[in-house]
Amino acid sequence: MSPNTAKYCVICVIVVLLLRYCCVIVCTLRAKNHSNASPSWCHRAVLLQQLINIDLALSCTSATKNSTYIGGTMWVKFDKGATNLASILTGDTLTITRIDLGNNKIGKKGANAIAEALKVNKTIESIDNKGANAIAKALKVNTVITSIDFGNNNIGKKGANAIAEALKVNTTITKIALSYNNIGQKGANAIAEALKVNTAITSIDLGFNNIGQKGANAIAEALKVNTNIKVIDLSSNNHIGNRVANAIAEEIKVNTGIPNITLSYNDIGNEGANAIAEALKVNTTIKDINLSFNNIGNEGANTISEALKVNTAITSINLDHNKIGNEGANAIAEALKVNTNIKEIALSSNKIGNEGANAIAEALKVNTAITNIALHSNNFGDEGANAIADAVIPNNTLSYPLLGMGNIGNKGVNAIAEALKVNTVITSINLSCNNIGNEGTNTISEALKVNTAITSINLDHNKIGNEGANAIAEALKVNTNIKEIALSSNKIGNEGANAIAEALKVNTAITNITLSYNNFGDEGAYAIKINTAITSE
Repeated sequence: MSPNTAKYCVICVIVVLLLRYCCVIVCTLRAKNHSNASPSWCHRAVLLQQLINIDLALSCTSATKNSTYIGGTMWVKFDKGATNLASILTGDTLTITRIDLGNNKIGKKGANAIAEALKVNKTIESIDNKGANAIAKALKVNTVITSIDFGNNNIGKKGANAIAEALKVNTTITKIALSYNNIGQKGANAIAEALKVNTAITSIDLGFNNIGQKGANAIAEALKVNTNIKVIDLSSNNHIGNRVANAIAEEIKVNTGIPNITLSYNDIGNEGANAIAEALKVNTTIKDINLSFNNIGNEGANTISEALKVNTAITSINLDHNKIGNEGANAIAEALKVNTNIKEIALSSNKIGNEGANAIAEALKVNTAITNIALHSNNFGDEGANAIADAVIPNNTLSYPLLGMGNIGNKGVNAIAEALKVNTVITSINLSCNNIGNEGTNTISEALKVNTAITSINLDHNKIGNEGANAIAEALKVNTNIKEIALSSNKIGNEGANAIAEALKVNTAITNITLSYNNFGDEGAYAIKINTAITSE
């Protein structure tokens, strides 16, 4: 490195550190409470930091020669920097194994330069990039790269076609991500043809690409031929609907090599859910399935429940954001009593009331294998919360119950608090958006003094004032095992902030605390910031 370059690097480092310091201080002060918060300003500050970091990384070239990773996001056209980077990639002493240039505007010239470098480079194993046509040509020559991420680069159908042609030749890539690229039906068709030829790929992400029904059908046909794919993501693809769900279900019956499948945001409805359920009775290799945001009602929940009684290979199922009510919840509860291999189940944002919550609670008393369950944003209140609390007490494996964004109220919270005094297995609990107020916070705080297993608790959006904050502060002085606590969007004033600040002087185990969008001012903000070991928001 020349003296001038070295001098420039030192100056850049100093500037970066100063900018980071200023950005953190200003963002903290601007976002200390609801009235003064300015997320957009802070976002711009973060972008400025990123831009400076990239300038430094691409200018101090010799500093990167012995690195293992180059990455970042550039928000300006940077062909010159990309060309300089390309010259680094051809170096004889290079030890870089991964390069990340996603979400960039480096332009065609820069992409071409990097592509040419990849033809020579034999050390890079993973690349996230833009400039699909040029990179695709390089991939035909480079046989070292095993993972490639083109996510969120708007490569379109032409870029997808180029990548597809490269994949027919390159058999070393095992993982490819093409999400958020608007490749459409034609792009999906091209990728599908490549998958019939290339059997080395084990993971493919085609989420958020508007591939539509015909594109999804093409992918489904490819799965008949290629049985080596282990992970496939087809989420949010322009509502592929129940017909395509039927086609995918047929392929699942034939292709028994896929353990993970994501079909969220596709509006498959009850008919599609029924088809998937029938396939799950045959396919016993799928372990993780995501059917969230699919407009599945009680009928679909019933058929999936029947499949779960037969298929004991599934360990995780996501049915969030559907239209499952008490009837569907009852069916799922019956399945959980039979299938004790399920570890995680998500039923948030459905229409489950007290009746359904009671049924799930009874299942949890029988099934002690479940470790994570999400039930937030449903329609049950205190009665359902009481039932869940009673089920939590004898359950020695449930480590993460997600009950936030509901209407469980103070009575329900009191029941949960009593359960937490006895259950020492739960490590994380989400009770956000439940309007528990100071009374509910007081009872939770008392439970936290007894339960030392919990390391993370979320009490955001709960109308907690100074009284509740004082109670939490007293609990934090006693319980030093809590690492993360969320108290954002409450009504905590300076008094409550000061109490928490005093607790933080005693409890040095907390690494993350969120107090944004409360009512305290400079006094409270200053008190909180005294503890510099904490990442606060």
